[in-house]
Amino acid sequence: MRFFISLTLQLLLLLPLVSFAAERGSTLLTQNQKKTILTEIDKAEFKKTYGKLPLYFIENNGQVDSQVKFYERRAGHATFFTEHGVVLSLIKSGAKSTKSVPGEGLKDLYSAKGSGHITEVVTLSFVGAEKELKISPGHARSGHVNYFRGSDRSKWRSNISTYGAVTYNDVYKNIDIKFYGNNKNIEHDIIVKPGGDFSEVVFAYGGIKSLNITETGDLEVTLQHGSLIQQRPVIYQEIKGQRVAVEGSYKILKDEDGAFAYGFNVASYDHTKDLVIDPVITYSTYLGGSGDDLGNSIALDSSCAVYITGKTLSPDFPLMNPVQPTHSINFSDAFITKLSPGGAAMVYSTYLGGSNGDTASGIAVDSSGAVYITGETASADFPLAAPLQVTQIGFEAFITKLNPSGSTIIYSTYLGGSSGDYGTAIAVDTTGRAYVTGYTFSADFPLNSPSPIQGSHGGGLEDVFVTKVNSSGSAIIYSTYLGGVGNERALAIALDSSGAAYVTGKTSSADYPLSSPVQPLSGGTVDAFVSKINPAGSALGYSTYLGGGGWDVGNGIAIDNAGAAYVTGSTFSTDFPLASPIQGLYGGGANDAFITKVSPAGTALVYSTYLGGSGDDDGASIAVDKSTGAAYVTGSTLSADFPLAAPLQALSGGTWDAYAAKLNPTGSAYEYSTYLGGGGFDYGLSIAVDSAGSAYLAGYTSSSVDFPLTGPMQGTFGGGFFDAFVTGISDSVISPPAVTIVITPDSLVTNQGGTLGYSVTATNTTTARTCFDYWENVTLPSGGVYPVTGSLFGVVHLCLNAGASRSSHLVRGVPF
Repeated sequence: MRFFISLTLQLLLLLPLVSFAAERGSTLLTQNQKKTILTEIDKAEFKKTYGKLPLYFIENNGQVDSQVKFYERRAGHATFFTEHGVVLSLIKSGAKSTKSVPGEGLKDLYSAKGSGHITEVVTLSFVGAEKELKISPGHARSGHVNYFRGSDRSKWRSNISTYGAVTYNDVYKNIDIKFYGNNKNIEHDIIVKPGGDFSEVVFAYGGIKSLNITETGDLEVTLQHGSLIQQRPVIYQEIKGQRVAVEGSYKILKDEDGAFAYGFNVASYDHTKDLVIDPVITYSTYLGGSGDDLGNSIALDSSCAVYITGKTLSPDFPLMNPVQPTHSINFSDAFITKLSPGGAAMVYSTYLGGSNGDTASGIAVDSSGAVYITGETASADFPLAAPLQVTQIGFEAFITKLNPSGSTIIYSTYLGGSSGDYGTAIAVDTTGRAYVTGYTFSADFPLNSPSPIQGSHGGGLEDVFVTKVNSSGSAIIYSTYLGGVGNERALAIALDSSGAAYVTGKTSSADYPLSSPVQPLSGGTVDAFVSKINPAGSALGYSTYLGGGGWDVGNGIAIDNAGAAYVTGSTFSTDFPLASPIQGLYGGGANDAFITKVSPAGTALVYSTYLGGSGDDDGASIAVDKSTGAAYVTGSTLSADFPLAAPLQALSGGTWDAYAAKLNPTGSAYEYSTYLGGGGFDYGLSIAVDSAGSAYLAGYTSSSVDFPLTGPMQGTFGGGFFDAFVTGISDSVISPPAVTIVITPDSLVTNQGGTLGYSVTATNTTTARTCFDYWENVTLPSGGVYPVTGSLFGVVHLCLNAGASRSSHLVRGVPF
């Protein structure tokens, strides 16, 4: 038997800058490696618990050094909280040991440097604080810890309490410092109460090489073997239940004892209210009440304020300045929520709906900040304003426009015929004209005159509709069916700079309307489609199938400045049309995500690739950085081997996880690809990108205690089974690798049980000498990854000077 072998190299940097810089928040300690080397047994056990247990602090009942009051530890790191400050360690095994932290306390920690481990020991003290600090726990966990070590029963400890936070009380007069777990990292808040003086707050690092403030305002802590990055602080006050941002920054200070010290510059603020200094700039938050809440769509304005819409069953959904403050009883309402740039505060949040079921599926924002929403409603009393259509029969699509402050409905109308009609997506052009798409069962869906592209229902049960409304909502500019004798649904819409509309979705029609198609024939039972409508709505610019022999659905579409279309969705086809793919083989499971770029003329696929592992994977939404052409995708995955690159979260948290992936402008590699989720069900549904390349995701989660949060506006799960979530991922968080690897195999084909030869070139792209480990993973024909670390190929250790490269030719045995 012959195997086609694909090799990928995994980097394990030795406490590198990139590893720490890739972690978000004011993380005092973090995993010291991008991908942990584990045995297969270790991996299985790790995946059972990773992400499912929140980070917790253990009370010291005599099991560790008496100086320690509480501590936290996980693989590769430990943190000890003492009355004199915090001691933290970052440990990399110098041998093949998988032991995470040598010993059980400070003495063992400081003596670990001769134990075959490479250990960073860093202290964090509070300059000018009380000599004996008081530490109190908070957020008691239900779990307890037992220590049964050795044969001396007198040293056994059982039923030890664990907590979600520890607080140093009155470190300075009326100032507390609270440490808590944010998913798998530790963060800290400085809480300046009325009567406290923030200028007294001075932190000093010991055991480090230098302390600097970067151009972006982050604090760079240089260690012996790498760096920690504390991102620019977020400073805020809680006023009338909302977070109000306060300007501030780090400042480097001189410490008389020679340690590296820093404090904070803070602008004027209300001294009668608590001031919280929280060094986090990206954010991730729950959004929901005691019922189920789903975040279906997300949009950004020019200031990077975030707008989310979806549906809620919560009578206590978080509101702010609502245009509609009441929720229908026993049915869902749509919601619209605006968050300030940075996500620190809610600007407005409102219900939208009548006495029956209402769901918002799409949202768009114009240049003035006015918001446009579409979805479907079964409510005969849906809130209308200057409506084009006042009658409702069954389910109707709707279009609603809110003014920039969210205080007034400018227009709101039904859109549909005598059967069911569903709005799925909306876009808006530079003049405020709204473009809505969805699907309709109605043979009398409202069309414009004199001539739509398709003036009658194509057949089957449902057809696509595309409708363009003028800026005042007073007239339909064009409205048309798209469909054949089968069934069609449009699920996404996007615009180019000329006002041409692009839609994608799914069709089962062998006669779907085509124009200059790159794929003229249906590939299977259900295909995705991509259709471009000219600005006047009078003709198709192009229209094509996109799919293989299985089911294929287009869920998201985006357009770059050149008019190229980027499409994502789900495919059951092992023969999905590919072009220069990153992943050329179907991953497995019931379906894979796909990402396809179509040329501006619609005549060619620029690139097209699978995205998925051995489980089910879905592409839900796509956005494009118009200045660079980089594509951003979100969706959901059941795959424990989902393709990752520079991940923020390297292992699946539970069952379904959301994910975020960024493709480089050529579509040849992922700049990052990461899980996003906790121990429950997590679904990414919508993604947007700002001009700086930061991505913003919306979806919903049932991970009530361990969804990865950062600087959350709503830090606790609201209730029900699902909450919506909003997550921002900054490109400044995803750092480029310090080492690049190029691998060139002698042949892509080798015999079973034979050997494989290949050349490897490693290049240090940094300005400093870098040491690192790498190893190879083999992708087998089944799509599975053979984890050869420590079992077949072993680990290669290299040290390279700045800018240096090293090449070698290796020959390895192939399994089976």
